Amino acid sequence: MKERWYRADFEAEINGEKHYPDAEYFVAKDDEAAIKYAKHLANQGWDYIDAGHVDGELVSVTLVDDENEFVDIKTIYE
Repeated sequence: MKERWYRADFEAEINGEKHYPDAEYFVAKDDEAAIKYAKHLANQGWDYIDAGHVDGELVSVTLVDDENEFVDIKTIYE
């Protein structure tokens, strides 16, 4: 079975302003597993030196083409 690569995009609020942490690329067996893992990542939040721990939320999960510079194939969660 071929690996399926995904990208998760996130949003976080720091001092009342929206920020967009770096996207996370990962492998999952199917779309459902990808969404579940991306939600887990968002629930972990992020730690910043100047802002401390920041909670975030999942914005989208996209299936990407790992053989073509991770070009978007389709968005599976928004």
